[in-house]
Amino acid sequence: MAKIGKSSGSRGVITNFSQRAVRAMKPQSIGSSGHTDRVETTDAALELSRAREQVRLVSDALSPRVEELKRQIESGEYEPDARQIAERLLESGFRP
Repeated sequence: MAKIGKSSGSRGVITNFSQRAVRAMKPQSIGSSGHTDRVETTDAALELSRAREQVRLVSDALSPRVEELKRQIESGEYEPDARQIAERLLESGFRP
């Protein structure tokens, strides 16, 4: 650390500290330290990424149907079939 003297004052210390901090923050080349940076992805992160992609694909596929249903509901044309809804609920294992 630099001494605080009459000629340098506190600015000299700050400058000296700043220069060392900047040198410490600079990335070293691969050959100079023998170390390389690397990123590892966990299995959970890969699974999450795949799941997000699947949700996006399903969402994109359902979008036209959802838009059509919205249009029908807003215009008063939507008439759900209660029997069909009940049958599908029962088929899926739903029990009241």
